[in-house]
Amino acid sequence: MILPTPPKEPYTTTVRNCTIFEKLGSPKRFRNAMMIPDGLLAQELDLLRKILLENRIQLLVSSPNISDAELYRFMTGEFMDLRIANDGSPLFHCFLYDDYHPDPFFDNEQTALNRCVRFILDKKLQADGSLFMEQFMINQYGLLLNHEAIQVINSFKDRYEEILILDLNAGKTSIRGKFCEVSGSHATGFIRGNKCLLRTGRWQVEFQLTVDSKWKIYSVRIEDVDL
Repeated sequence: MILPTPPKEPYTTTVRNCTIFEKLGSPKRFRNAMMIPDGLLAQELDLLRKILLENRIQLLVSSPNISDAELYRFMTGEFMDLRIANDGSPLFHCFLYDDYHPDPFFDNEQTALNRCVRFILDKKLQADGSLFMEQFMINQYGLLLNHEAIQVINSFKDRYEEILILDLNAGKTSIRGKFCEVSGSHATGFIRGNKCLLRTGRWQVEFQLTVDSKWKIYSVRIEDVDL
């Protein structure tokens, strides 16, 4: 008598989760940053980073404004409560401090410098409309719709065979309530035909914090550049 083959059950895997604290073997209570003598906090951080790396866990920081004391507080506090897969995978678990505690001074400075002004002046880069408000001001133009301003930027770039950014830097970032202002300077060469025109001046990018807690650009001014 031949018995019917039982139906195969769907293949499932159960991934074990644990906190980072548990992954490290539930170490004894970490020292309070306020109790660590001056000059030794950096050593404590290096030791903690080494322990994390040995367990294939890495914490990165983008903002240069984060102090050792704040980073140590985060690493020995809420970071330890984060949950990760504990499945024996050889892959690393990578985290970014800024995802949990954003630094608007650093973030807005980098956005203004490298994702706004640089994208406007570099022919190879395409301006990202998602960075801007639905309506915003740019140089000599008044209030433009988002797509109209992007068209202005692209038409400006098309007027030149090449645009050379010789110097571009940020100098000051200030935040007042829901408004942020980032300023800096530029030196840019514009090539058309056999002529190269050098333009230098200040630039300023202004942000506003939206109702969904996102910083959006509502004004851009680049001196000595006729868009």
